[in-house]
Amino acid sequence: MALDREEASREYDTRARRYERANQQITAILNALLDDLSARYRVREGLYVTGKPKCFSSFYRKATDKYACESLDEAFERVRDLARVRVVCPTLDDCYSLLEMLLKQQAVFVDERTIEDYIADPSPTGYRAIHLEAAVEVTVSEDKVSVPVEVQIRSTLQEAWGHYTHSDFYHAEAAPEHIALLMKALSDLLHWSDRHASILVKEVARQRDEQERSGQQGGVAADKGQHGE
Repeated sequence: MALDREEASREYDTRARRYERANQQITAILNALLDDLSARYRVREGLYVTGKPKCFSSFYRKATDKYACESLDEAFERVRDLARVRVVCPTLDDCYSLLEMLLKQQAVFVDERTIEDYIADPSPTGYRAIHLEAAVEVTVSEDKVSVPVEVQIRSTLQEAWGHYTHSDFYHAEAAPEHIALLMKALSDLLHWSDRHASILVKEVARQRDEQERSGQQGGVAADKGQHGE
């Protein structure tokens, strides 16, 4: 039996507030973690957190087309990304440093079993990101409700890829073959640029550190000379 669209829409509306609050809460938690822990885990500055809950039409399409759900309970159990945020990182190295930080922090529960590394294993059309599921507790009508939240981690260039492609097309079956090939080619080009950017950032940092050490050593030497040592 097919999932009734009107019934699903009414149930989605009754739950919408929890997803909105879960989005707000996970965004605040992630921003606080980045402020407090990014230096410890060598996550560079320049990250930003964005996202909003999945709209009803996307929820219904995923529940019916991808999962073939026949009941409301099944639909809301299978579609886990109704609340979702995206963290955009400057480089690939920052993506993995952020993942390490999320797995070690204690502010929010992260289910390691849900980690999907589409950077290492991209989709056929070239979608690249790290996905994982976190859980936050929100209050709705005086009741506390645990809400799963999908967290996507991607680089700036992976985010750029998304701007040039249709958001539904990273599933290969949704894209015509010639478009899928063009998307994959763009993804591969940007991935090589991503790797180059990581090398460049490391080299710039290494050069800066050497210059700072040289300046400190020069200052010590000058100081000793002034005191006749």
